[in-house]
Amino acid sequence: MFVNRFILNVPFVYGALCLWIAGMIVPFYTFKRIWLSIFYGVLNLLSLPVTILVGMQYGESAIQYKIISFLLILWIGLNTILLLRMMKKH
Repeated sequence: MFVNRFILNVPFVYGALCLWIAGMIVPFYTFKRIWLSIFYGVLNLLSLPVTILVGMQYGESAIQYKIISFLLILWIGLNTILLLRMMKKH
């Protein structure tokens, strides 16, 4: 049962991790100011560990975890938009 769910979720997890990693690289190509790129990269670097730690602290059914997870999904969506903007430029 666990193996079946794991195999079904692998493409989504791999895609999310790729977009999370791209969120640390792409701002240096899309933003004009270096300090904004560094700030965005640091926020992106902290987003996934904070979500995992909140899930460990409060549990997956807590409202805090649901809110942080929703914000992480929005953040990964913003990384996708930045990646598409970079691809459009080049």
